[in-house]
Amino acid sequence: MNLEYLAPTKRRYCWQQRGKRFWGLVAAAVVLLVILAIAVPLAVVLPRNKRQAPPPGSIILPLYIYPHDNTTWSPVYEALQKHPSLNFTIVINPNSGPGSGPAPNAQYTEAITTLSSYANARLLGYVRTGYAARNVSEVLDDIGVYAAWSSHSPTLAMHGIFLDEAPHVFSSDAVELMRTVDERIKTVEGLYEPRTIVHNPGVIPDPAYLAPAEAESATTGASSDDIITVIYEQSYEQWNSNNEKNSDGSIQTGLTTANFASSDDDGGKEGDRSTYSIMVHSVPPTLAGAELETFVGDLSRSAQYVYITTNTEHFYESFASDWMDFVDSVPKAT
Repeated sequence: MNLEYLAPTKRRYCWQQRGKRFWGLVAAAVVLLVILAIAVPLAVVLPRNKRQAPPPGSIILPLYIYPHDNTTWSPVYEALQKHPSLNFTIVINPNSGPGSGPAPNAQYTEAITTLSSYANARLLGYVRTGYAARNVSEVLDDIGVYAAWSSHSPTLAMHGIFLDEAPHVFSSDAVELMRTVDERIKTVEGLYEPRTIVHNPGVIPDPAYLAPAEAESATTGASSDDIITVIYEQSYEQWNSNNEKNSDGSIQTGLTTANFASSDDDGGKEGDRSTYSIMVHSVPPTLAGAELETFVGDLSRSAQYVYITTNTEHFYESFASDWMDFVDSVPKAT
């Protein structure tokens, strides 16, 4: 058989087959490019789900930990340094109040001085009102002690007062007491601006506690925007029982009243979340990663000032294992 005669035919056949494969690959590439041209813009334009990203939050930290030495509060210093754009409102509580002396002791002086060196730290003095049952003169005296700290050193200055055990059930006497106390905080010498006031009833209070009287506002310059209210201070389990889960695992808050900021389907607000705080304790240690970010993001939708801890008792007297994870998960401004 003449093999040389057959060789050109085989070569022509091979080139034809290769040509078909080449044009097939070209056609497939064109189809792929068309798909990408359609899909990529849609992926950019369309959100991954209906809910928008949570708004930026702030941390409210009840720092009821005695500073035994200059390392006791190191977790706070590290968090402040790691997130300089994140604001921390830190409650200083030497002894269920300012303590018996006119100034903090040496340990507190050193620790507070370190805290005050951070621009993103706002320090508040702890004062309890006993749900408005405590004598008003005692409450005002505690405020006066905190205000006088700045006369001992500017680094000891408080920027406002955290009023614990605030009343939530309406009573004209209780409303009057809280307005008297708020007025003193806004006018007493020694407290540094912005003279933040936090009421902590732990639940949504009667509307009378959310806004001062018009006459008082005109006299002192106070307004409802100057007062932060802790409208939730309970356990993680209670939070879940009070609220509904969405299909994506996020929480649709049930904390909705005519006087409280509520979330719409798009994550927007019907009120002003900047005047509310939520504090949740007994959070499961297993809540981590994306789940933790979703949970903290849901809290931030309802309140600007948030705090969570895995501690199941003495909630604010030690740093929980999730402290830095929580700080990292708070929504930040982009």
